[in-house]
Amino acid sequence: MTESIENNLLKHSSSFFSNKNKHLKYLVKEEKRFKNFTLSAKNIFYDFSRQIIDDKTFELLIELAKEKKILSKFNDMVNGEIVNKTENRPALHTLCRNTGKHNIFSKEIKRVKEEIFEFSQKIHNNKILSSTGKNFTDLCILGIGGSSLGANFVIQALSGKKKLMNPYFIESCDINEFANFLSSANLETTLFVVVSKSFKTTEVLLNEKFVKNLLDEKNLDYKKQIVRITCKNSPGDKPDEALKIFHIFDWIGGRYSVSSAAGGLPISLVYGFDVFEEFLKGMNEFDNHVLESDYKQNIPLTAALIDIWNFVYLKFSNLAIIAYSKLLYKLPAHIQQLYMESNGKTINENNEITNKTSMVIFGDTGTKSQHSFFQLLHQGQVVPVEFIGILDTDYQNLNYTNNELWVNLLAQADSLATGKESEILFKKCNGNRPSSIITMENTQPENIGKLLSFYESRTVLAGFLFGINPFDQFGVEAGKSLASEKRKIINDILYKNTNTKNISDSDDFYSKIIKNKKILYS
Repeated sequence: MTESIENNLLKHSSSFFSNKNKHLKYLVKEEKRFKNFTLSAKNIFYDFSRQIIDDKTFELLIELAKEKKILSKFNDMVNGEIVNKTENRPALHTLCRNTGKHNIFSKEIKRVKEEIFEFSQKIHNNKILSSTGKNFTDLCILGIGGSSLGANFVIQALSGKKKLMNPYFIESCDINEFANFLSSANLETTLFVVVSKSFKTTEVLLNEKFVKNLLDEKNLDYKKQIVRITCKNSPGDKPDEALKIFHIFDWIGGRYSVSSAAGGLPISLVYGFDVFEEFLKGMNEFDNHVLESDYKQNIPLTAALIDIWNFVYLKFSNLAIIAYSKLLYKLPAHIQQLYMESNGKTINENNEITNKTSMVIFGDTGTKSQHSFFQLLHQGQVVPVEFIGILDTDYQNLNYTNNELWVNLLAQADSLATGKESEILFKKCNGNRPSSIITMENTQPENIGKLLSFYESRTVLAGFLFGINPFDQFGVEAGKSLASEKRKIINDILYKNTNTKNISDSDDFYSKIIKNKKILYS
C-alpha cells in the first residue's frame, strides 16, 4: 500500500527536530540554496531560503498540491464555478480586475466601474457639489472589517501620491473615531461613503444615523452628502435616501472586495480613477501569474504550501508580517482579517472536524517592531516571519534611509535563522526561526495591486489546501446574532427598566454599571 503524502510529510518534518544538521544555520549555507528557494514574477521577488525546508520538503509539498488539484480549484474559482459551497455561490472577486472568463456578471462589473469613473470625475471637476454648493474636500468612509480594511490599506500605501480629497475612515461605533475626524475635517464639504453589503451591520448603520443627525444639526442636507455601497435590493439600496448608490455583489466576499466598488470608489475619489485602474492592472497581472505558472514557479502557491508546512507539520501557530515601509503599516490588519476570517475554521469541506486551520497573524512595521516584540521572536516561542522590503521610494535624495531599513531587514532575517552563540545562557539565541522576504520595486499602484493579489491568492490556495471553504464566515455571523440578543437585554434594562430576575448575573451586573457609568461593587 502506498503511503500517503501527508504521512510522508509528517515523517519528514520530524527529521528537522532530530537532525541537528537541518538547523537553518547549516541549511542557508548549502550550495545553490538561495537559487533553489527563491522565485520571481511580475517584479515581485519571493525569498523562502530561510524557511525550515529542504529539497525533499518542497517536492512533497508540490506533490500534495498536485494531488489535491489546487491550481485546478483556483481556476474553477476564477471562472465562476460554485466554490463557496456552504452558501451555494461563486467567489468572483477576481472578475473585478478582469481576470478569468467573461460571464453573466461581467456587465454588472462594467456598469459599476463606469459609474465610479463618472461620479469621481464629477466630484473632482466640481460638477457635484455639497449641500451648500461648495466643492467637496474631505472623504469619510463608514465601514467595518472587509468593508474598509482593504481600502484603508491601499489609500495609506499610496499616500506618497497627490491626494484629490482628504480621506478619513470610521471603522467602529466608538465615538472617539468621530471626534478625531471632526477635529480636522470640514463637515460642510465632506462626502460620506457608507459601505455595507447587507446594510444590516449594526455599527455601520449606527454611524450613518449619527452622520445624518450631525448634518441635520448643521442644516446640511444629508441626501446630498452621503453615498452608499451595498448589494442590490438590500435595505440600503434606496436611491431616494442618498446622493448615489453603488452596487457590490453577494458573490464578492467583503474581505476580498477591495477591487470592487468597496475599494474602487474611495481610491478613485482620493487619487483619481486612473490610479484605481493601475491598481486593478497589477492585481490582474498577478492573478494571471497564479493561473499561468506551474506548481513549482507559482509564488502564492509556494507561500500557501509553506503556511501548511509551518502550521500543520512544524506546529508553528503564528505568522508575523513585518513591512519595512511606513506606507504599508495597515497591511497586517487587512491580511489578519483576510486570512483568519477565510481560514479560521475547524470544519472542512466534507463537514468533518479538522485541526488544519489558520495560523494567528499579527504584525507591524520595521524597524519599530524590532524594539517591541522582536525579543519574543528571537528568544521566545518560534514565530515564522514574513518580511517585506521596498527597493525605491518617492524621496530620491533620502534613499540612504531606505538603505538602513534594508540593513535591518536582512540582519533580522539572518539572525533569526542562524542565532547567536553565547556561554552565558540568557544571552544565547538558538536561531532556527523561519522567515521569508518579499521584495517590491516600489509602492506604485500597480505593485500594491500585485501585493494584494498575492495575499488574496495565497489565502484562497491555503484554504483549498486546508480542505476548508475560505469564503464563508459563520463564526462572524454567530457573534452578530448573539449581539442582537444581548442588545435587546441591555437596552430593555437601560431604557425600559425591565425586571432583571430572568437574566444572567453577568448581564445584570454589566447593564447596571453601563447605566450608572460607574463600577458598582456588591
